[in-house]
Amino acid sequence: LLLMERTAVLRKDYPLVQLLAGHLHAMAGDHDKALIAYQDYLRLTRYQHDRAFEHDLRIMKRKGSDTSDLQQARLDIETKGAGLVSPFLWNYLSLDLDGIFLVPPQDGNLYYNMGVASVFSENPDSALDYFTTMVQLAPGDASAWANLGTLYALQKDLVRARESWSHALAADPEQSVATEGLQRLETKSFSQETASYVSFQFVLPLTGAR
Repeated sequence: LLLMERTAVLRKDYPLVQLLAGHLHAMAGDHDKALIAYQDYLRLTRYQHDRAFEHDLRIMKRKGSDTSDLQQARLDIETKGAGLVSPFLWNYLSLDLDGIFLVPPQDGNLYYNMGVASVFSENPDSALDYFTTMVQLAPGDASAWANLGTLYALQKDLVRARESWSHALAADPEQSVATEGLQRLETKSFSQETASYVSFQFVLPLTGAR
């Protein structure tokens, strides 16, 4: 973690550093710092996307090339909330890695981890927003649906709680948080004290290792 913090000082504009820092802070149990690092990752990703777009746009205009595909790529990135999973951005960030081939990072569970960090930081409204974004990006993510169900149940929105837990079980019939949540609703034993969540899921960038 100390080495990562020193690296962040040297590469302040490089998103991957903050993504890894978020994972490390979460593993260490510092959820507030994890959330800040993940938010910095998103901010830097958007900043680098803009730089990559302007870089390629200048080159294409100089060559007289059609820029419609490039314009669409930018719209797709903004619409999907994509991070470094975008080949468009990763190609740009890899320009200074001459002769080195790296697999694009996997950050598909970023919003999920931001949701978990928000839960542990006792910010349920933010957690609800992050998990909602996660299921929009990955409708088959059982863990995000399960955690959404818990959040809705705590807000007494039992219709959405049941719907979310049903989505979770459709994606993973053995999802225990969803199964237990539905059972507790039926027995009217669900409460703040019995509420449970699925915790962080770390996917290491570049390797995809979990």
